Amino acid sequence: MRLVNLTPHPVAIETPVGRLTVPPSGTVARVSETVVPDGTVVVDGLEVPVVRRGLGEVVDLPAPEPGTLYLVPGLVADAARDREDLVVPTDFVRDEAGRIIAARALARPAFMAKPEAVRLLTEAVRAIGEYARTHGEDELRRAESLLLAASAADAEDVLLPLILAVNDLVVVVL
Repeated sequence: MRLVNLTPHPVAIETPVGRLTVPPSGTVARVSETVVPDGTVVVDGLEVPVVRRGLGEVVDLPAPEPGTLYLVPGLVADAARDREDLVVPTDFVRDEAGRIIAARALARPAFMAKPEAVRLLTEAVRAIGEYARTHGEDELRRAESLLLAASAADAEDVLLPLILAVNDLVVVVL
């Protein structure tokens, strides 16, 4: 397996049988961002600017290649969770001063459900439960609209199988 370091610094990986240092490739993958002024706050008599930062597209990330893993910054891995060829260092080794000097493992990004999608799906399931208790069609219609909203909030389709299963239940009951 080939490991390409798309970070700006060497990455040391310590295993039980030795240490590998992966030099930077010269290309740094990153996530673009937008910054918009959002006022100021006064801290200890000083006016400090506050901005809203929004994340954009992943840039300088090569296309997948068979037999190649790309070592990337965590933000890049999180922004491109659909890529199985991206890894980040994890399980860190620290020196006496607490500085990271190596990693013991590489991690792939995990698919995480967005909190809003989970909240809406939970409400939909509760509405179905309420329908089962009261047989009120209003609760079932509410569950149906909550499922649509949960699906829209679940941009990465993490909850899609569960949303579809609950939707099938709603359709059967209706």
